[in-house]
Amino acid sequence: MKVSVYKPLIDQSDIDAVSSVLLEAWLGQGKHVKTFEEKIKLFIGNPDRKVVAVSNGTSAAHLSLLAAGVKPNDEVILSSLNFVGVSQAIIAAGAKPVFCDITNENLTIDIDKAEKLISKNTSAIITLDYGGNQCDLDKFLLLGKKYDIRIIHDAAHSFGWKNKDRYTGSFGDICFFSFDPVKNFTIF
Repeated sequence: MKVSVYKPLIDQSDIDAVSSVLLEAWLGQGKHVKTFEEKIKLFIGNPDRKVVAVSNGTSAAHLSLLAAGVKPNDEVILSSLNFVGVSQAIIAAGAKPVFCDITNENLTIDIDKAEKLISKNTSAIITLDYGGNQCDLDKFLLLGKKYDIRIIHDAAHSFGWKNKDRYTGSFGDICFFSFDPVKNFTIF
């Protein structure tokens, strides 16, 4: 017997929208991608944020690392409870993943343990919201300032959430989402 992990909600309007794009034969960065990016920017409520759509969360993590200036031989601290694509993105940037333990309370990266892992080679920390729990991004941002390292917010599990009355993605250093079918929000 097969047990599904998830079943995405796909209705006729979704099928029609995809068919329309296929019939237009514009499968790259077409008008729908620009519209999607603008809707995300409007939704998070910060018109100064740059929004860029890519094909998946791993690509978003990789692009975030490059935008953060992560270089070969740098170290990037990330949660030990994470999708393998995030560590693959770090390796693709030429950097070394440094895994950090999570808190027992909410399964997000433990800030105290992360601080102990910071070395002269650390250039970034990738925080992680997980399973309905948000990391304390404000504390991580202060940690980033203290050590002059970039904080990249992996918000793949938290699109549409608020943190202290601010939408995730509207504040902080760099943030990325994922709309994979196993995430809390699969289509905008």
